[in-house]
Amino acid sequence: MAVPGTVIAGYRVERMLGEGGMGAVYLAAHPTLPRRDAVKVLSRRFTDDREFRARFEREANLAAGLDHPNIVAVYNRGEDQGRLWIAMQYVSGADAARMMSDDPASMTPHRALRIVSEVGKALDYAHRSGLLHRDVKPANFLLSPRSGEEERVLLTDFGIAKAMSDTEELTQDGDLLATVAYASPEQLLGGPVNHRADIYSLACSFFRLLTGRNPFIGTVPTVVMMGHVNEPPPRATDIRRDLPPAVDDVLARAMAKLPDERFGTCREFTDALRAAMAGTGPTAAGRTSAQPRPRWPIAVAGSALAAVVAFGAIVWSQPSSTGAATPQASTVGSTTTAAPKPTSLAQAKADNPQFFGRQIALAEYASYDRSAVHMHPSGPTQFLTGLGFRYDPRYANDTAAERDKAVTDLARELEPMGTPDGLEFLVLLRSDAKAGGGGMAGISSSLIRLHSTIIVVDDPAVIEVVRNWSPGGEAVLLDKLLPVLRREVK
Repeated sequence: MAVPGTVIAGYRVERMLGEGGMGAVYLAAHPTLPRRDAVKVLSRRFTDDREFRARFEREANLAAGLDHPNIVAVYNRGEDQGRLWIAMQYVSGADAARMMSDDPASMTPHRALRIVSEVGKALDYAHRSGLLHRDVKPANFLLSPRSGEEERVLLTDFGIAKAMSDTEELTQDGDLLATVAYASPEQLLGGPVNHRADIYSLACSFFRLLTGRNPFIGTVPTVVMMGHVNEPPPRATDIRRDLPPAVDDVLARAMAKLPDERFGTCREFTDALRAAMAGTGPTAAGRTSAQPRPRWPIAVAGSALAAVVAFGAIVWSQPSSTGAATPQASTVGSTTTAAPKPTSLAQAKADNPQFFGRQIALAEYASYDRSAVHMHPSGPTQFLTGLGFRYDPRYANDTAAERDKAVTDLARELEPMGTPDGLEFLVLLRSDAKAGGGGMAGISSSLIRLHSTIIVVDDPAVIEVVRNWSPGGEAVLLDKLLPVLRREVK
């Protein structure tokens, strides 16, 4: 750490402004001009690391090409006494995260909207320039007061900015460069990332500014990561009852699990927010602000957690405020607690009275355009009713039902019954290209937002026996599916 008076590449250090994973930022006097800059210095232990050096130099080169009133300017970079440095515009004031901590009451909905709108302008400009930020969060929103005018908002720390056309990884260990509290599902799962990942993070940041809480709450990073990957987007109106319900719908789209289902630009997102908060945006059919939100549990069969925690270093950000946690995803592994295996369907029914009368349906998801609910009666649906469940009456064989429909149409079809008095459980068999590990990643958010509990099963043995029922099918489902149902239906 440099002490006041230390000279770095001609800059005289006045004080430390902050410290991060790659190094420290100092307020320093310019060598020749009558101004003070923010000088970021890479930690010595990283200086000789080729990967970190490449990342640091890439940051400076990419950011130096950006010229926008809402982006912190980069002035110069270099190396001094074996330490890499970069000189940036100094912005007096505080970041939005600090502002929330010091004076939460000052963060009104109008102010939160203005902040993300200004940051959105910066991001749209960067995206048009071919750059991603990949670490959008309130701590990177600098707020600078101006006498007689609205505060200035600037986006900083393009430290992990990446050219959209650049497919080369800067690290060999697969480190994830993002703050978990605001990271998109595709970032957490190591999938392809485009500008819509920044839009997702901007929506998470707005939720934080608006409510004082992160979208997904947990005491360990993996719980929060599972929330981003598997849980429905939270509703801000659960915390801020004064907000129009349309705000929830805008956030749900911006935080959709699939990037293509999000807004195309930050401007589209913030315009939709502005309309929703003014009461001119669309609201979901049949829902008003007076209606309580039903809990939307998601049960997953298999372990999606392993795929998530396999990444290397991850930045963990947890707000100091406490409150009711967002509903947590339930992970169902391939094994369950030891229990006697029933030898017949009748015995399984007798052993599980909690199944009796609970409404259920069985659906398949092969791709976005190929999804359908199984008709009753059939071998698999009779297995469920044999356990005591009540199969959704809309799917009796004397009722016309279209197969191979788009998943959005399927969700719209299921939604009317998706209430506490209707369809409680949807067993979803996944055989799509992204199936594996039992998670919801890659599934349309329209299904994720159903009020029913979704039980994802991607065990090939279960899928095979459901599609090609045979006399031995009952034994397979007793062995493979029953343990999942037993755990998830209480």
